[in-house]
Amino acid sequence: MANACPYITQAFSILSKKWSGIILHTLSLNLNDELSFTEIKEALQTITPRALSIRLNELIEYNLIKKIDYEISHTYQLTEQGKALVDALAPIEKWAHDYFV
Repeated sequence: MANACPYITQAFSILSKKWSGIILHTLSLNLNDELSFTEIKEALQTITPRALSIRLNELIEYNLIKKIDYEISHTYQLTEQGKALVDALAPIEKWAHDYFV
């Protein structure tokens, strides 16, 4: 029996956490390239502030997003690594559009 690729295993361990993939997708849809915590929360509607905070911190640790601090607030933005992952997910988005209509 073949062993699972450790890289794909790591990728799915990140994406399988509730909200992780949709947070990345939400950030990728923003034309300004940055979203505040509140904007992400409003886009996802049913996520709790605590769950959002936990997921954002995890995505920062994975270097998929970065937090940009301003004097009175901060925003979140995809890193190059995060953008590459979003690009890799584009065929899944197309598949979902084709089969979940």
